Amino acid sequence: MSQGNLYKTVQRKNQIATSLLEYLNLNNELVLEGFLRFRLKEFCDELNDYVDQAVDSFMIDREYEEFVALLRYFVEVQDPKMGEAHIVARENGLFRILDRNQQVVKNEYLEGFVVELVQNQIDYEDLLLSALITLSPVKIVLHLDPQAKISTTVLKVFTDRAQTCIQGTECSLCNYRLKNEED
Repeated sequence: MSQGNLYKTVQRKNQIATSLLEYLNLNNELVLEGFLRFRLKEFCDELNDYVDQAVDSFMIDREYEEFVALLRYFVEVQDPKMGEAHIVARENGLFRILDRNQQVVKNEYLEGFVVELVQNQIDYEDLLLSALITLSPVKIVLHLDPQAKISTTVLKVFTDRAQTCIQGTECSLCNYRLKNEED
């Protein structure tokens, strides 16, 4: 627990204790429901907000897992269209798909995605995922931050077909940058 959270917790407990003591100094009985409803209304409202946030987070996680399961199904029924794909990050945060010879994968279908990206403001990570599903490589090597959301998603969708690069800083693709390259 961080110091900020610890301070907030102690402050909350003190606030509740103070409110309870003030009430008991004036009254002989405590109706807990009434005390909570009227004297601790702000606290209860805050708890309700936390519950709402937790439910929203749970629903988002559940939708994400259902989405991943659907994509996994598409990958399983699709015939592979290439052997090995390497995913690298460019300096500008965009991704490149390279083949086993470290050549950029060019494909009319993938170039059509770029047009769609510009016209419909599609998330670039979604575009990468769509391209990988379309290409359905037999093996995918991610030369990306293993903690990045896109890495996690690709590993979940492609299961045993995908892996993160194990060479780290010794890998030329992990350090891959296309600084002044014309697309």
